Amino acid sequence: MNRTGYFAAAGAGSLEVEYLAVGGGAGGGSGRGGRCGGGGGAGAYQTGVMEIPPETYIPVTIGTGGAVNTSGANTVFADDTLQGGGNPAYDPSGVAPNMTDASGGGGGGAEYGGSLLIGGTGGARGNNAGNGQQGGDRRGGGGGGAGGVGTDAAGGGHGGAGIQSSITGAALWYAGGGGAGSWDTQGGAAGSGVGGTGAASADSATLPVQNTGSGGGGISYGDHTSTAGADGVVIIRYDAARNFSQTGLTAETTVDGSFKVTKITAGSGNFQLS
Repeated sequence: MNRTGYFAAAGAGSLEVEYLAVGGGAGGGSGRGGRCGGGGGAGAYQTGVMEIPPETYIPVTIGTGGAVNTSGANTVFADDTLQGGGNPAYDPSGVAPNMTDASGGGGGGAEYGGSLLIGGTGGARGNNAGNGQQGGDRRGGGGGGAGGVGTDAAGGGHGGAGIQSSITGAALWYAGGGGAGSWDTQGGAAGSGVGGTGAASADSATLPVQNTGSGGGGISYGDHTSTAGADGVVIIRYDAARNFSQTGLTAETTVDGSFKVTKITAGSGNFQLS
């Protein structure tokens, strides 16, 4: 990422801040008409260190997770935009899936049916989705994660791996791809345990872990539900002597040793450290 604007600003009194930002995850595929839904792609993931000058307001928008068959929304942190994950929707006419390129998050997995079974393409901060399977097994491909590709359709494609971070003081996973649906007894696994799991012949898909930017799980045929993607997040870690204030955001601050950690989970506004 080009270090300009907020990220290049420094000087007397500036505060060094460690940050993590993730775009919203895509929803899982709906899989009507004989199709098992693909897994939703994860939102783009970025970490780093920035210098915040004194008396500076930093803009933030948290990208919401996409509904079923819908890409995730972008997260904005300072002058960086973290794209939402790509959706695995298909053309309702049944001709072919309408694969979306997630130009920063993981691509959505392909669904069974039609002539196009190729998983979506991930962008510079994402990974490709797995491919669907054409034939009687009706399996979808797993959504791409920030740390790895979604797998192809064998058994219902598994969601791509996320990325682990200890910015909060605990080692947690973010931006995992969603698992795909399958007509088998087991759907695709959640990427790094934080994406949604895919539905199987007797079970609905599960939700991804909220505020991780992970993709939702895909449906099994047409009689079970797929799930929405997880909202994104911005997390900052800074000197515990400083105070956080905000406008228009939902945030929670905890203390980890000599640092404060603020997790911003919703809204569009700005914050300041004083």
